[in-house]
Amino acid sequence: MNFDRPFPKSITAPREFKSRSRIDELRIETTGLALGRALASADQSNSRLIVEIGCGVGWHPIQMATENSQDKIVAIERTSEKYRRFAQRLHRHPELLERVCAVHSDAIHFIDQYFLEQTIDQCWILYPNPELKRPNLRWFRTPFIHRLCRSLKSGGTIHLATNLSEYADECRQLAPALGLRIVLDETFNKTTKPNFNSRTHFEKKYFDRGEQLHDFVFEYDRGNK
Repeated sequence: MNFDRPFPKSITAPREFKSRSRIDELRIETTGLALGRALASADQSNSRLIVEIGCGVGWHPIQMATENSQDKIVAIERTSEKYRRFAQRLHRHPELLERVCAVHSDAIHFIDQYFLEQTIDQCWILYPNPELKRPNLRWFRTPFIHRLCRSLKSGGTIHLATNLSEYADECRQLAPALGLRIVLDETFNKTTKPNFNSRTHFEKKYFDRGEQLHDFVFEYDRGNK
């Protein structure tokens, strides 16, 4: 894909999300922590429920679970091959099988059908497809972003990273209308942040090439939406 093409200049607010999928229509496979136990952790005060969308082969969710033994992580990957490699990686860490729920499904419909409102503490979206040819499918412009925000607890956060400055600019512009307050907006590369530990294979590739990386944390303010 050619990432050198300019992004479209027009930005419109996302439409309201309306799911057309039912639970019995979703193709879902899971490995590790049982989904029901992961979802139940949303009501536990001593643990956080973390969701990662498009987790690839599972490098980042396994890092997170290793660093915090209290968190419960639901990491979703749509492609079969990456999910298979994620599941294999998870089984090489048996101590994490009760902390990480690896999910093979379409994240949009999976979250809509399985997550109640105000259940997620953190959502991670690292290096999403920039959708250069279909800009309305970019995360902060898709109707689903409303549904995702409603799934966040008050004060819950969305962590998003991209290597494209145009994508980063668009997120900055659209966040306030979604009730998202920017609490971290960092731009760096291997010169300005040489000791940075990459979280995904894509991030390592971009970092090693010396690209500018944009790292965001958005906090959801339910009372501001």
